[in-house]
Amino acid sequence: MTITQIESATGDDRATIRFYERQKLIKPRRRLNGCKDYSRDDLRMLLRVKLLRSLGLSLEEIGALRDGRSDLGSTLSQKIAEMEQEETGSVNVQEICRAMQRDGVTFASLDARKYLRADEQTIAKEPRLFYKERPAAPPQVFHPWVRFFARALDLMFYNTLWWIILAVVFQTGVLTRPVWAWLFDIFAVPALMLFLEPLWLRLFGTTPGKAVLGLEVRTLWDRKPSYGDGFSRTWTMIGGGMGYNIPIFNLVCMVKSYNRCKKGEVQQWDEGFSYTMKGVKPHRTPLYLAVVAVILFAAFTVSSAQQIPPHHGELTIAQFAENHNHYVRSLNINVGIRLLYEDGKWIKPHERLDIGPVIYTWPYPSYQYTTEGDVLTGVSFSVKSKDLVIPAPDRQYMVLAALSLAGAQPENRLFSGLPARIVRQIKQSGLESFSFTEAGVTITCEIEYSGYIPGGAGLVWDQHSDDLQFSMTFSAVKTR
Repeated sequence: MTITQIESATGDDRATIRFYERQKLIKPRRRLNGCKDYSRDDLRMLLRVKLLRSLGLSLEEIGALRDGRSDLGSTLSQKIAEMEQEETGSVNVQEICRAMQRDGVTFASLDARKYLRADEQTIAKEPRLFYKERPAAPPQVFHPWVRFFARALDLMFYNTLWWIILAVVFQTGVLTRPVWAWLFDIFAVPALMLFLEPLWLRLFGTTPGKAVLGLEVRTLWDRKPSYGDGFSRTWTMIGGGMGYNIPIFNLVCMVKSYNRCKKGEVQQWDEGFSYTMKGVKPHRTPLYLAVVAVILFAAFTVSSAQQIPPHHGELTIAQFAENHNHYVRSLNINVGIRLLYEDGKWIKPHERLDIGPVIYTWPYPSYQYTTEGDVLTGVSFSVKSKDLVIPAPDRQYMVLAALSLAGAQPENRLFSGLPARIVRQIKQSGLESFSFTEAGVTITCEIEYSGYIPGGAGLVWDQHSDDLQFSMTFSAVKTR
């Protein structure tokens, strides 16, 4: 039977049936087309549950009867005694309990239809039980924008956490990654959510975004969801509510979720859960904005912290090499750039480095070091060429050398912006010589050429000249 057929046969709504599935009271099979197939045993179980709940039994008591840990006759006797002692409940409910006892039925042999049919009108007119029972269909929050902003805050939190993982574990620049790496985040962030959100629900019954806006998720019996239930809920939400975070598809899913909320329909992932809100309070808006500011500050801090190298102050050549390798990773410099050994030489040197479609390749520079004792005071390299085409000098090596030395100075603090200033001044120079000082380090590039004329993004051979000469010398030297 389909879920529509089982709804019709039992009179229960879809949310209630799905809740009983989560409680393992019924176990429908899944067909090849993905739809669930409910058996006659499932139908009989749902009718028994409906009857026994109308008589005041809890799901825990029904589970004990199903598992054989309790006897139906003694359980009914206990309920009758409770109703008589407390003078609660209806006479009709007590009569049904006694009728079941007289018939000597067990849970396995219980024909629920017989007793539901025997007093169907009376039960329908009196939904109130002998004690205050929570409804089978739990309450839901139908405020689409509140739910949207709660989810948006959660996603900001998981994105920032992912950035921290990238920076600390993988040591890669969070803002300077290639496009394909940003596309990878589309799936990495939901994966992080899939494993962390069930933990939030298990421990606190809410998530960071929901907590700020006063939202809570509970089971029908006002308990925090288990990790397994939270995992199932989150996975269903990622697919049905976020479209697996796939661009465009996720917008379609969000629009559908919004429309369901507006109509007062229970979201698929909320079926069997109580999703409530503690009321609209004026302090929640400023609190929300404050949390957003904290998350953005944390993300900015992660990016800024990556601009600080591992070694500071006076450097040895080996420490300069470690700083250099740090900036290669954190700035995501062209993958053709190799790392340095402790002696400051390239690990895998190549004579020339392909920089793209231009018919020219820049050589790997041979860094020259000046020291006073073991303390590094300067680094330099030079390039000479007589090629017919000279593109604009490759600034990556200049940036790496300058940052590895100047970035180690005390002026390079969190949020100082010193690395950004160095990068900007180096890259905006084009084919011109330049010299500037940052953090007590003078950074100089001298370019000389003859037999060339400016053309395109670099220099091209002047056909009226037979003397081709190009030289570039770069240095970063401590001046204090």
